[in-house]
Amino acid sequence: MRMDGEGIYKSESVQCSRLPELRDTPSMGQGLFAKYDIKRGELILAERPLLVYPRDMMAPEGALVDHFTDEENKQVIMFEFNRMIETTISRFPPESQADFKNLHNAHTSDGSGPLLGIARTNNYGISNLYDGSDRDARYGAVCKIASRINHRYTISILSALCRTWLTNPVNQLYT
Repeated sequence: MRMDGEGIYKSESVQCSRLPELRDTPSMGQGLFAKYDIKRGELILAERPLLVYPRDMMAPEGALVDHFTDEENKQVIMFEFNRMIETTISRFPPESQADFKNLHNAHTSDGSGPLLGIARTNNYGISNLYDGSDRDARYGAVCKIASRINHRYTISILSALCRTWLTNPVNQLYT
């Protein structure tokens, strides 16, 4: 996504020479399935992330309550983080909001909230992203298509553009 002069997010097209097939799965929403053998290091696709966010959830100033247990304070942190993501995606165009909300959420019963749950389920760590304040900060990218790759396959995502490479080969899963 990029910002235009008025601060409105604009979608960037997905680039790929041979995009894997997007199909429904019985229990986890949609997934990408290889239609050909993919070699280690092969570029699968390149797309702009829907969302880039800090993966380390920090409590906003004054959010933690002294008499709460650690678990209760964790719920407060997740609630606030979900609100932050809600504010962020409310500024997306309707199509991008729908793309984000249509991703699978595997965190429906841990207190994550619907949007943080989607982000936690679908993010890939971004390598080499430095925000100027903390070189150890960890960020995640949630992408419309790349996030649908089975997370058991290690992929590499760079910061501004989800350039997705497999770090291990994958045999064709579907013909």
